[in-house]
Amino acid sequence: MPVRVPWNGFPDVIVHSSIYKLKCLPAYYAAKRGDHKAASRIAHALVKTENIGAVDFVVPVIQVDRGRYNAMPVAFGAVLAKHIGAKLWLDVCQINKVDHTDAGAQGRLQRPTSIRRSLTQGQMSDL
Repeated sequence: MPVRVPWNGFPDVIVHSSIYKLKCLPAYYAAKRGDHKAASRIAHALVKTENIGAVDFVVPVIQVDRGRYNAMPVAFGAVLAKHIGAKLWLDVCQINKVDHTDAGAQGRLQRPTSIRRSLTQGQMSDL
């Protein structure tokens, strides 16, 4: 299991919506199954750009959820990056199966995500 360590100096998380509100949106399940247009509609409806400081990159974690590509992380990342003038970095992907789809906060903490990013061509690094 991955070890959790403090991210010293990492900015606070900004919550854009509740899981309940997100799942009530008509496009939610289509976006979870890889529908980019549905994910974009959700992202445009929910992303809040106030209180977000300047950053160079937005890094969505690309994942497969229950055997299907989840289009929401990339859509949220793209909308957020556009609004704040940052670059979108798409070289990070989830490398373990954590079953967070119906999990609450406690379950998500008990089963942390492991991610991998590209360093240079042909090299990978686990985070």
